[in-house]
Amino acid sequence: MQVSIKDISGDRVLAEVSGSACPSAIKAGPDPITKALGAHAWQHNVLLHLGSLEMVDSSAVGWLLKCHKAFREAGGRLVVHSLQPAAANVLKVLSVDKVLTIARAEADALQLLKTNQ
Repeated sequence: MQVSIKDISGDRVLAEVSGSACPSAIKAGPDPITKALGAHAWQHNVLLHLGSLEMVDSSAVGWLLKCHKAFREAGGRLVVHSLQPAAANVLKVLSVDKVLTIARAEADALQLLKTNQ
């Protein structure tokens, strides 16, 4: 799994996940967000596009929750958006949507970030 940066504006980062979110892809090497943004990654407000993930399994859910915690503890924020319907349903069934901030699209994610600053 790889996280690529689309845009950085102040402390707001637009990022996108690509590749597989299988256990081996998540556990291999440094965390994809740290790899993309560096040591202070968790201090940013990251809008993470998850549209390329057709399936979200337990390792992906665990990674998202770990990231959410790291952002919260460092003063940053994670907003995930643009999930495929099956992936969004998995998060809803597991009640992860009650912990993570999830938006339908990037524009909605930007609005959530603005209104909850």
